[in-house]
Amino acid sequence: MALTYGQFLAVFVAPPLVALAVLRVRGPPRASERWSLAGVGVLLVLALVYTTPWDNYLVGRGV
Repeated sequence: MALTYGQFLAVFVAPPLVALAVLRVRGPPRASERWSLAGVGVLLVLALVYTTPWDNYLVGRGV
C-alpha cells in the first residue's frame, strides 16, 4: 500500500513532533532557551523553504 505525502507525514513526522512538544512543556523558557528555540525556528523555516520545491518536483515525477 502506497502512502500519500500527507499520510507519510502524519505517520512518520507527526508522532515524534508531538512527543517532543509534550516533553518540552514544563513552564516558561529561560532567556537562553528562547534563543535556542528561535534558532531552531529559523532552521525549520529554511529547511522547509529549501526542500519543498524539491519534494514537489519528486512527487510530480512519481518518485
